Amino acid sequence: MPGYEAKAAELAAMKPDLIRVIGAPPFMLLGYEGERDTIRSWEERYGIPMVTSGQNHVRAFRTLGVRRLVGASYFPEELNALFRTYLTDAGFEMLGMEGIDVPFADVPKVPSSEIRRQLTEMFARHPGGECLYMLGSAWKTLDIIDPLEADLGVPVVHALPARCWETQMRLGVRQPIPGYGRLLAEMPELA
Repeated sequence: MPGYEAKAAELAAMKPDLIRVIGAPPFMLLGYEGERDTIRSWEERYGIPMVTSGQNHVRAFRTLGVRRLVGASYFPEELNALFRTYLTDAGFEMLGMEGIDVPFADVPKVPSSEIRRQLTEMFARHPGGECLYMLGSAWKTLDIIDPLEADLGVPVVHALPARCWETQMRLGVRQPIPGYGRLLAEMPELA
């Protein structure tokens, strides 16, 4: 956290309207309450609104009105267990949080069609899901979000579109971007 805070302080000195603290795992590992307390203390110290990836994802789920999640990542089971706890503590029912077995450095090399196939199978293993959650910014899968939403009949929350949606909303911009899922296509107000 000291390295993240140092960067937040450096950015705050530039007086931006918002600081996005990127990287879900480091903050989610603090736990839902720990992350919230850390960010709140930094906001008070530096006087700039901040949002982490985990907070962004939670806000997206709440805005979409979903409570029952099926999550996917490219992280090992021990991290997925911590992500499940984080999201459960945030008030969601985690029906599943599975990793796709691939070395971290190779995540961007996995074809999106293969990820789509695996995510579709994963979602089917956990009936009752109201949303498919794709944790991680290294997915090269923007092209499969709309098709997955059509196939599964539920919204897909992917790190990159979720980040773009909330950043726009917080900065008072409302420029819908079709083709990358419901959040960006509809630009719903923050819940």
